[in-house]
Amino acid sequence: MDFAQATDVYVVAALRNLLFAPLVGGGTIGVPTIVLHGEGDTIHPPEMSEAQEKLFSAHYERRVIPLAGHLFPREAPGAVITAVLDLSRIRGLLPNPQLKSSS
Repeated sequence: MDFAQATDVYVVAALRNLLFAPLVGGGTIGVPTIVLHGEGDTIHPPEMSEAQEKLFSAHYERRVIPLAGHLFPREAPGAVITAVLDLSRIRGLLPNPQLKSSS
């Protein structure tokens, strides 16, 4: 492992500790969440995000992005935009086209 890889591992571990600190006492993440993972990610394989539903008490989805790797925001920006729009609809910040208007 070179310095850059070691730094990446350290940063990921630090962020993971910060993000999941509320879970130490058995708590859950209570905000709507969509996890995106590149199917071809060789740095953090998609298996790392499997079976995490139990950590969330609000809406949770896991989306594996086909043909994308670790840099999926650059490789598949449409998937990221779709997830942000979907979360905005879930939160009620945007209208949901699937809900029929009663007017």
